[in-house]
Amino acid sequence: MYCTECGTLNSKENQFCTNCGTKLISLTKKKRVNISPILGIGIIVILTTVIIIGLFSHNNSQAPENVVKEYYKTLETKNFEKLNQLLHPESRQSELKHMTDNIIDPLQAGFGVQFRINSIKSSLETSPSYTGEKVEYYIVLVNVLYEYIDPDGNLDEAINYQDRFVLTKKDNKWLIRSISSQQLGGDR
Repeated sequence: MYCTECGTLNSKENQFCTNCGTKLISLTKKKRVNISPILGIGIIVILTTVIIIGLFSHNNSQAPENVVKEYYKTLETKNFEKLNQLLHPESRQSELKHMTDNIIDPLQAGFGVQFRINSIKSSLETSPSYTGEKVEYYIVLVNVLYEYIDPDGNLDEAINYQDRFVLTKKDNKWLIRSISSQQLGGDR
């Protein structure tokens, strides 16, 4: 090993330089860093928490209640492309046909609509399919105020409804299979 002061080659066993007496420092030795067990456990806990939060936030965004809220948002913003993505492909045409008179036609004629959700409840159900397998689906009940806005931006009509959504999974996403509405009250 070479002396860092004078550059003389010394034996590995020497602790001091044979030429100038400077303490020799081994450049090949690495300092061992001791991580205390508590710090190691703390790092593991933090990483686990981040992973769980990430998984929960992904799963929560696909929760049936959030799909239903997104449905109302797509109607308010007249985003019919996104609306198509929320509807189950097997029932998309019939649901769009059902919605055309009450919602889509007025929106396309220049009216607006705002939805004020008063309550939302969901329950997971199962039933046998035609093949005998158990199929999971969500029933989501929403008490919501529909506020129809005329083309001039004035409130035209406000009606309370209870909307009933049935959601089933397709490709690991909850999609709206059917929607039915029951009027609860008239203008406010």
